Amino acid sequence: MSTWDGEPTSLVLLARYQHGDEAAREELLARYLPKLRRFAHGRLNGHARDAQDTQDLVQEALLKSFPKLEDFDASNGVTFFPYLTRTICHLARDWNRRERRRSVLEEILPVREPSPLDLLIQEDGFERLCEELDMLEPRQSEAIVARDLLDFSWREVAQHLEFGTEDAARMAVKRAKKALVKRLEDDA
Repeated sequence: MSTWDGEPTSLVLLARYQHGDEAAREELLARYLPKLRRFAHGRLNGHARDAQDTQDLVQEALLKSFPKLEDFDASNGVTFFPYLTRTICHLARDWNRRERRRSVLEEILPVREPSPLDLLIQEDGFERLCEELDMLEPRQSEAIVARDLLDFSWREVAQHLEFGTEDAARMAVKRAKKALVKRLEDDA
């Protein structure tokens, strides 16, 4: 089955992709990517509205959708493009919710001054941070890396470093940061 200009229909391309034809996948992408970008444009609110965010939204939708296409069945009346646009709508809704929550939190929470750790990363770069972390006791270094670089929750820090409680993890990270700040001040 093909369109009036001799090109295979999306359903034909989809069936070929489902049977392992990667060229069909590329042709589907080439066919629908510009349409999906146009569709996604303007679906994001606030700060998440620039062209790069739209590109990211489309890319995430495709990454989520393509693995599921191996089992996609158009016989239920859902066609390929609406399936992809529905995925974009769901993702955009989630992104917009996160943006609203972040905006509300920014209004409620006081603006945080950069910590000595933040300043170190900004001014001297990651290499110096690594050097300074190497000079700390291994457990102190691990605590800082887990909390501030890997963005672990307090619970995850406690589990990772085998502290009994989240409060113990907080104290360990606080002490480790004090040791790091002291090293930085001594080096200055």
